[in-house]
Amino acid sequence: MNKNISLKLLLFFSILVSFTVHSKERVWLDYDLAMGKKLADVDDGLALISALTSNEIEIAGLSFGFGNINDLQFMERETIKILHKVGRSELPSYRGAEDKYQLGRSTDATEAIASALRKGPLKILALGRMTNIASTIILHPELKANIQEVVVNFGRRLEYEVGVGAKNMIMPDTNVDGDKDATKVLIDQKIPLTLIPTELMHDQLMNKQRMNVLRNGTPIARWMRRESLIWKFVWRIYPGMDGFIPWDVFVIGYLTDPDDFSCLSNIPIAIQNLPNNTIRTLRIRKRSKTKDFVVASPHLQNGSIGKYCYDVTDDHLDKWVFRWSNL
Repeated sequence: MNKNISLKLLLFFSILVSFTVHSKERVWLDYDLAMGKKLADVDDGLALISALTSNEIEIAGLSFGFGNINDLQFMERETIKILHKVGRSELPSYRGAEDKYQLGRSTDATEAIASALRKGPLKILALGRMTNIASTIILHPELKANIQEVVVNFGRRLEYEVGVGAKNMIMPDTNVDGDKDATKVLIDQKIPLTLIPTELMHDQLMNKQRMNVLRNGTPIARWMRRESLIWKFVWRIYPGMDGFIPWDVFVIGYLTDPDDFSCLSNIPIAIQNLPNNTIRTLRIRKRSKTKDFVVASPHLQNGSIGKYCYDVTDDHLDKWVFRWSNL
């Protein structure tokens, strides 16, 4: 073979291998896993499984903290169970804050996140309260430049909000409400935020049809369905819908299927106190007249600059259900 051709082929394959190795997103996953607890949201569990089985992202680490539930021992056990089910038992997970009053305190989670940031740029998928992420920034401010992006499941437009169901019910942003001070740290420190709000997913439900696809799938898919049935029943009772929104799955999808998402870039993001029109939930019995919201708008004069994703393709959730059914 001609020497020049051989060298060109070698260079081509070297570039191809390099692209393959480096094309995956390096990601840290922080969550508040409640799958397995009766009457508790299952979306973190579905999202964790989605991330662990995705070919598009490289999991740099896992951490968990208070949120959907406050039982961190339970979260640790369920994390280990999920890691075993999907064949990722080699991944460690780190315990974080037990409540919002631990903001700024060192935990296994904050030190593990800091260690990952020291190794290079990192995207953080924050599925729960912002306490572990904000604490890492407070304790290790020199590392914040390595945070490429924090993708979160909250936010709304300042000009208007989008609710769910026929009554357009406005859902509370529990990840903000659970630790507003932690959320404020991220905004004040100008951390690049990407908001994945209710507006984007308001009509994407894990309904009977999608649950039936899981029932006809692999053993893992059937287990995911069983774990989700009670939560689907809860949503049938209140807010009275035939299915539930798997909130955090869309945070994962933003990285695995970016072309599915329509987003506004370079948009100001801030916290503002506004009239509280959110619905009551099982956890929120009393509702104040006003509350703090994370809002995005080109008309804001302060805050940080980030991204607001407002729409996703109609088949996005169906893609996930298909993948889950074949795990």
